[in-house]
Amino acid sequence: MDGESTIGTVRWMVERQARRRPDAPSLIHPDGTAVSYADLLVVIDQVHARLAGMGIGPGDRVVLLLDPCLATARAKIAVAASATACPLNPAASLEELRHAVGRLGPKVVVASADTMPVATDLGVAVVAIDDLLAPVECGESSADGPWPDLDDLTLIITTSGTTGHPRLVPLTHRQIHEGFPAYVGSMQFQEDDRMLNQGRPFHAASTGAIFGTLLTGGAVVCPARTEPAYLVEVIKATHPTRTSAVPSVYTRLVDEVGASEIPPFRYLVSSGGAMPLALAERVSRAFGAPVVDMYGLAEAWFIAHAPLPIGSAPPGAMTLLPHCEVRLVDADGLDVPQGTPGEIIVRGANVFSGYLGDEFDNANTFFPGGWLRTGDSGVIDDEGYFRFAGRIKDLLNRGGEKLSPVEIEAAFLTHPAVDEVAVFGIPHPQLGEDLVAAVVLRPGETVEVRQLRRHLLGRLAPAKVPRTIRFVDAFPRTGSEKVRRAELTEWYLAMDDASGG
Repeated sequence: MDGESTIGTVRWMVERQARRRPDAPSLIHPDGTAVSYADLLVVIDQVHARLAGMGIGPGDRVVLLLDPCLATARAKIAVAASATACPLNPAASLEELRHAVGRLGPKVVVASADTMPVATDLGVAVVAIDDLLAPVECGESSADGPWPDLDDLTLIITTSGTTGHPRLVPLTHRQIHEGFPAYVGSMQFQEDDRMLNQGRPFHAASTGAIFGTLLTGGAVVCPARTEPAYLVEVIKATHPTRTSAVPSVYTRLVDEVGASEIPPFRYLVSSGGAMPLALAERVSRAFGAPVVDMYGLAEAWFIAHAPLPIGSAPPGAMTLLPHCEVRLVDADGLDVPQGTPGEIIVRGANVFSGYLGDEFDNANTFFPGGWLRTGDSGVIDDEGYFRFAGRIKDLLNRGGEKLSPVEIEAAFLTHPAVDEVAVFGIPHPQLGEDLVAAVVLRPGETVEVRQLRRHLLGRLAPAKVPRTIRFVDAFPRTGSEKVRRAELTEWYLAMDDASGG
């Protein structure tokens, strides 16, 4: 297989590290044992031969219905190197999975023992992950099929799908080769780094963690579960140097980590925008490492992050990466003045070509000239830093004033009793929309609504303080841990109707 892969593809990326440092770890088991780069290259070539023997090659889609573990990471990398890997959420309903499979049109589904019963109901050929990863035996049907080129699809991932069915986001080998280096360089990834991968296989964040780390010769730690106590033990056994997660994941981890002695991290990435300052300080104290805010999305990957070294810019401030162009515009696509919030639009080698099978959505996703509309709001402040302001559809219009839930939630989190909060809108006959906050308290803490409101009035303008505050145990979330605000609105209205409000 030597030299057969195209420069810049996934196999080439692993092969390059295997030539430089064959014994260096590429993937690390929760117990600390590792798969070397040389061994990972062997796995890639064996899976390639097995897939080719099944008539599967570049451009053919292979669904991965797998839970997180080291074997899943091996399968995801190997399939992405030879065909097009399509990881789906095993916890999705059978109807959702059938819909996704119908749109993807895969040649085969890869399943584990746990997901095999569901996989066999999808109407597609199924192969067990253990069989896919087993060494090719003499006499077994295999072949030396072609390897992908830079413009072939390596992965298709799903968006979080806050409304309707998730959309399918294609990723080419070229996007990794040309779009990832600016980020890994700017974030100072190192070849002796160990990245704790907290994302699930179908998450864009998990894909970025794996391929960004392999690009620089680092190792990916592959936990099999997400319970805080388990992850602390994995951290102790594997000594990761960095990790990435959305703020809600850190919220679940922070108390367990704070009560333990763990090896030091270099830094922690908060994906999806700026982590509220109060939470960032709490997380940083628990982990003994700084938090780096990062903004990106599946359709364009990495766009901005807090500058290094940490503390060289104000909290929440980020710098834009040089590999893509970024503008802030109004609803007509015209640039807004500095200091004025606008929709973030981007173009460059990191930006995808459009959702698969969604021609109508694609027509509304791009401005002329190839500018991707992210649906997110941002601002360039007086010092020239970029700041993420939240999802445009999440912005609330109270009496004509546009309010950001991100700002209001950050104020809530400065109260020591508040663990998590979600601010959402409900219809109002005079204001058009009014504010409601759902609050999760920290274990063992109590606080009265009037105390919370008084706390907020010292930090926010009165119009930004929610009229209604409700205490809840948890929030409805997407597979990527984002809060489903629309469901919170439905929940509140149903509760209000039931009480005769």
